[in-house]
Amino acid sequence: TNDIETGLTRSRIITACVLVTLIGLSLLASKLLSTPITALLQDMQHVSEMDLSAARSSASSGIKEIAEIQVSFHKMIDNLEEYRAFVPSAVLLGDSSNVCT
Repeated sequence: TNDIETGLTRSRIITACVLVTLIGLSLLASKLLSTPITALLQDMQHVSEMDLSAARSSASSGIKEIAEIQVSFHKMIDNLEEYRAFVPSAVLLGDSSNVCT
């Protein structure tokens, strides 16, 4: 019975170590996923306010799909900056009272 108790104690310790390791890896994975998405969200908020220069803050993600979204988003910003050059600032700011009709 002493050997059985020792084996059970050892199994519990191993199980606890594996569980702690898996929880740590899960937290790390969630951080790796959420950090670039949060940065992209902040960039999107800047763009929604037409603050295009502040929207370039996010570093490229190491996750392929998120990196592709970031590239597409930055291309959209480039296109908006070109578009902005031809549109009166009153239109961009939503002030229709200053726009010539």
